Amino acid sequence: MGIIIKWFLENVFFWTAILGFCLGFIVKNPRYNKCENTLRLMFFWYVGLSLTYSGMMHIFFGSTTAASIGWAQSPFQFEVGLANWSLAALGFIAYFKPERSFQLGAIIALSIFSIGAGLGHIYQTLSQHDHAVANAGTTLYIDIIAPLVMFILWYKTKK
Repeated sequence: MGIIIKWFLENVFFWTAILGFCLGFIVKNPRYNKCENTLRLMFFWYVGLSLTYSGMMHIFFGSTTAASIGWAQSPFQFEVGLANWSLAALGFIAYFKPERSFQLGAIIALSIFSIGAGLGHIYQTLSQHDHAVANAGTTLYIDIIAPLVMFILWYKTKK
C-alpha cells in the first residue's frame, strides 16, 4: 500500500491530467460537449489540484521536493510555489467560469510555465544526468503533453 501512495504523491501531475481527461469523456454534462467538459475537468484536476499540491510541496516541504527533482533546496522554491498557486487559481477559475478567452489565457500561462519546465527537465537530464523521479519521470512528459492537449481541446470547443 505504501508503494501505491508514494507513486500517487510522486506522480500527481500525471494522474490528475489523465483523470481529468478520462472523466471528461466518461462523465456526461448536458451543458457541455465532450471537448468542453474534458477541458473543464482538466482545468480542475490537472491545473487546479495538482498545482495547488505542487505549490504546497515547494513552499512547505522544500527539501523533500528539491530532492525529488534532483536539486538542492533553494529559496527560489518559495517563488515556484507561488507561481504554482497562481496557475492553480487560474485553473479553478477556468473550471467554474468556462469563458473561452479566459481559458485561452490560462492555457497560455500554463504552457509557458509547464512546457518551459519540461524543457528544463530535458536539459537537466541530458546535461546533468539528473534522472530523479520528478525530473525525468512522468512529470517531464506531462509538462509538455498536457498543455498541448488542453490547447487542442480548447480549439475544438470553438463556437
